[in-house]
Amino acid sequence: MKQLKGNPSRRSALKAGFGLMAFRCLLGSTRFVEESAVQNVSELPDLMFIKWSHGSFLSVSKIDAAASMFTIANSSGVITSKFNFSLPDASRLWIHDFDLDSSGAVVFCGQCDSAGGQLAPFIAIKSPQAEGFEVIRTAPFVPSLLSVAPDGTFYVAGREFSNPNGHVIRHLTRTGSPIASMFPASQFQTVPQRMESGYLVATARRIGWYSPIDGEAVYVEMSPDLSSSSLAPGIAAGQGRVLGFALTVRRRISHLGV
Repeated sequence: MKQLKGNPSRRSALKAGFGLMAFRCLLGSTRFVEESAVQNVSELPDLMFIKWSHGSFLSVSKIDAAASMFTIANSSGVITSKFNFSLPDASRLWIHDFDLDSSGAVVFCGQCDSAGGQLAPFIAIKSPQAEGFEVIRTAPFVPSLLSVAPDGTFYVAGREFSNPNGHVIRHLTRTGSPIASMFPASQFQTVPQRMESGYLVATARRIGWYSPIDGEAVYVEMSPDLSSSSLAPGIAAGQGRVLGFALTVRRRISHLGV
């Protein structure tokens, strides 16, 4: 396992062992279904993304260009809650990634067209009992991947298009304040898709980042304080596509894809 340049003050490598297990994501068409008619997640034909987190399935589907629907289901596939998300004055909306924390709050990131025609990136939080959303504006940083750590903080991967030295991996507080970061975007100039496509998972002991989904992939494992990292090759270009991964307790490596 080779070390990847990160924080210049501390570059000690992680232990070589790590586990990643890919799982097949469920994809569907974009046809909209009336919410009242759906009681099981398997009946949703318009699923765009689906994740398993904290004992629940979390899915996101498109309603129209400016709105998305989030659906939460239990381990049997029975829908327990759902909500729609849109932003005022946004003509288009994209959800990039999402997660569920231990309290049942849905945390997600994306971007929208602002009233002035500019892209406005954000992180949003929907607490179980809340009617509205907490929206954190992240410009100029555009988050593409997101994972909620056990302590409730966020790890995100993304980029600042106007700043080649802006860090790609960032650890943020619940309000969006920076805690730590690593990997200047300049390290990925020849492979910009690594900053926009992949998977990010945060646990109490390690942070796993697999990217991109297609192409020459790399798995990076980081310490929670983002002071050290190590890497290993993923699926080679032209050999398949990884559709997801999880960090396992036994730290074994397992790939699944198409």
